[in-house]
Amino acid sequence: MAERLLWRSEAAPHFALEGELDRETLLSLWPQREKLLPAGESVLDLSRLSRIDSAGLAFLMTLLVDAERRGSQCRLVQVPLAMQTLISLSNLTEIMAPYMPSGTN
Repeated sequence: MAERLLWRSEAAPHFALEGELDRETLLSLWPQREKLLPAGESVLDLSRLSRIDSAGLAFLMTLLVDAERRGSQCRLVQVPLAMQTLISLSNLTEIMAPYMPSGTN
């Protein structure tokens, strides 16, 4: 059974994901995806993600692109090494770079 996935509002506009972000756990956040990130700039801390798979990465990318379409901007911080590896293996480094400023991971 997959570990629970939690979306935490630390102190808006700072948010965090905690637990496993995979094809099973992301279903709990999918219906809310357009409301998770507020207008303006926000920061999403990923340091408490214990696992992420390709579906989880696709969910994050959808979240970021949808927010951008609404005029919002989100920066990912404390990106786990496993996610960085997945991004690299998926040839998504250039696409994800604007969301992961150097010096914040």
